Amino acid sequence: MPRYGGRSKGCLTCRQRRIKCDEGQPECQKCLRAGRSCPGAATGNVFINLSSNLPLPESTSSTGSAPNLPVSIRTKAASEPAAGTSTSLTPSPSLGRLDESDSPSGSDTSQAATQHPAVSHSTDAAVIAMSIREIDEMTLPPWYQPSKADIFQQHYTAHFIGNFFNPASFRSRQAAWAYHLPAILASTSTPAVQASTRAATMAFYGTIAEDTVVKTEACRWCVKGMAHQRNELEKTSSPTRARDLDIASVLAPLMFSIFETIMMTSHTGWIQHMQAAIRVLEILGPEACQEGFAHSLFKAVRLSSVYCADYWKSPPAIESKDWCTIPFLIRGKTAHDLVDDISMQVPCCLILRHRYGEAISSGRIKDAEKIAPDLEAAGQNMLNELNTWWEQHIHEIDEDPSNIGTILPSRSRTGTPNANATRNFIIRYSYNSTAHASTIARFNALCLIALGAMRQLSSMTEYGDEITTHGDSILAAVQYHERAGAAHTGAISMLHPMIMAFHQAVSRKQRMALRNALRVWGKPRGVGKFVSAVPEA
Repeated sequence: MPRYGGRSKGCLTCRQRRIKCDEGQPECQKCLRAGRSCPGAATGNVFINLSSNLPLPESTSSTGSAPNLPVSIRTKAASEPAAGTSTSLTPSPSLGRLDESDSPSGSDTSQAATQHPAVSHSTDAAVIAMSIREIDEMTLPPWYQPSKADIFQQHYTAHFIGNFFNPASFRSRQAAWAYHLPAILASTSTPAVQASTRAATMAFYGTIAEDTVVKTEACRWCVKGMAHQRNELEKTSSPTRARDLDIASVLAPLMFSIFETIMMTSHTGWIQHMQAAIRVLEILGPEACQEGFAHSLFKAVRLSSVYCADYWKSPPAIESKDWCTIPFLIRGKTAHDLVDDISMQVPCCLILRHRYGEAISSGRIKDAEKIAPDLEAAGQNMLNELNTWWEQHIHEIDEDPSNIGTILPSRSRTGTPNANATRNFIIRYSYNSTAHASTIARFNALCLIALGAMRQLSSMTEYGDEITTHGDSILAAVQYHERAGAAHTGAISMLHPMIMAFHQAVSRKQRMALRNALRVWGKPRGVGKFVSAVPEA
């Protein structure tokens, strides 16, 4: 049947407001700007049902009137008993059969089945009186449009969960917070959470699908969400308003950080959002992060704090001993969590390294000599803890005993090797899973950070072989991920280890190999812009 002449394809909300709709999908821009719910514009041909069972729209009075029902139902409603008439509460036979204990005593079951419950209004009686046959005769009015917004959001969220994260990381509970995302979106009423999630998931989908329209819409959702996020962040500056914060308040800046990682509208935007997430988490306290969604979200945020360690002016409070113990009192720690514990020392080590480098470059030798012992202690302490982890916990994620050794040796500034370290670190080219490869790569990245600090103290003359070996180990993990394919590796699992190895690389050959690995990694996983923004030095 052809579309009725003159019928607009605009959304129902705009037609009710008698304004021209831009027919956007999944929601039109006029409804978004007005903050109204939008079911989306009609797509395809519009068919008008002209059957006799479908009544024309009737005006509704202020006192209320009967709804538009088929003629047979309205006739039946008129014959219903008035309010107060005693009738049995037995359903129609077509809806199920009563047990003998439930049937009215002294009455015929078939006769009781034809009666209807007492009602207070004839229109209610009409609805209850509908049988399955009568309901089948009804048809939806042609102006009915189901909302497409929620359906699209579910699609974007499912695509995001299935492709942005490493599937193997769910088994190791590293990305478990993503599994809670659909339930959080269905239960939260925080506009910033809804908008930031829509922005991040649409940006990821649009980047993978190379759909400019979807990416543009994602940016609009980001702008809309940022307005709400400013109100949330204002709560962090007021002790009274801070009581209104909950763990869902951490989700919005985290999703904005992911959006910036994908879209890179500014080079440091993702860092600023991540620092906001850490700030909200510090206000909530470690006791609020012991179970469920709060615990898994805390693990994601504290690991992300290491990724932006280069930009900290002072170590965040999330690195303190309380934050490394209290959130794990209930669920305990895995080998992956223990690696993350060691990574909490990275911001302090990098801050000392930057101060030492600035003092040397500006000719302040005395200041550099004061900083050197602290920097050496920080690097040596990281290497010792990494050595202990390798000896005690590597078997928890690697069942191959031939791979269990110790990390490369560390020396003091005098060149004396550590007596507890040996040179039998083995580079693996095959792993149990991509999550295993990612953890080993993070371990190697931490070794590089510590060895880089020790190398800087030696005037860039020592530890070159050790740094090259750990860089080759990260490249081996990257190659294993590439063989597994982008769908089985996630988007960001290897970014930080590759970037650390790239900046610490001693040989030009290894630096070029890591640069090429970053480029190959970025585009099919939706983080090509982030990889392109990595500085050369």
